[in-house]
Amino acid sequence: MKAIGLIMSVSFWLGVSIGNAADKEFTEDTYPGANEFGVKEGIVLNSGFVLIEGRYIEAPYRVSQIGLAVYVNDARLRGPLNWPVGLPNAANDPSAPEGVTTNTTWAAFRTNFAQIIHSKWLYTHQNFPPETAAKKLEEFYASLPFIRKTTLEDSGSLRMESFAGEKIALDIDPPDPRTLVPITREKMLANLELTRSRYERILTQGGTIIMRHVGGGEILLPPRKTMEVFPEVVEILASQNSREEKDRELSRVGMGFLTESPIREKLEANFKATPQLKERIAELKKNRPAKRTVQ
Repeated sequence: MKAIGLIMSVSFWLGVSIGNAADKEFTEDTYPGANEFGVKEGIVLNSGFVLIEGRYIEAPYRVSQIGLAVYVNDARLRGPLNWPVGLPNAANDPSAPEGVTTNTTWAAFRTNFAQIIHSKWLYTHQNFPPETAAKKLEEFYASLPFIRKTTLEDSGSLRMESFAGEKIALDIDPPDPRTLVPITREKMLANLELTRSRYERILTQGGTIIMRHVGGGEILLPPRKTMEVFPEVVEILASQNSREEKDRELSRVGMGFLTESPIREKLEANFKATPQLKERIAELKKNRPAKRTVQ
């Protein structure tokens, strides 16, 4: 399955300093996996927007892999991932993780708890015949607070619907024994780089990353969408209007999906239009293409 998102754009901001890896100390306590997986810094970017936990992150941006996580400047984007990753202990049945609520999205659950999904699937098939394993996997996912409905299909697919309206198809067929091998350090590094380069590419293209870690997920808006509506979104979120009035305005400018996202709670609580953001929004509006008029 692929996560579907929208992607977003902006102008340039200069004059804000961000440090290099050589200027920082990366300890295992602060950055899990730093000793074994090291640091890979990206290029300095003066394009794109980042909002994490409802707060605007000041540009310029540098997307880096530090240990088992990916950061933009000093703000965590993804991780830390679990390591080492290998075959689950046959005596250990993974349980549902803490912090999952009715507001959690499948996109967030799949990203933050990928190891539990994988381990649960392997453990169940290692300890039960196929039909029983399939039913136990359905019971596990049906017990998650954010899953509204499950349907087990003969094809080996588990169909689910979340309270957020997501339609989910999960392959729960028995594993191919040839694939039951531990994830190597090289594979983990490759996965981390894939994630790091993905976010770097979004910002390079002028995209925006809007993220909430616990119970949230991410929203990515394309450059065209940014150019068309992002200045209005910033003005709406920064206004003194009520939550209901803001949501109506967001829907009016084509951002109704944001009002239904768990990310919306963090934006309401923490968003602030900083001087830099205001300046960049003014630049973005100035660079908007002129609207064509019908003669």
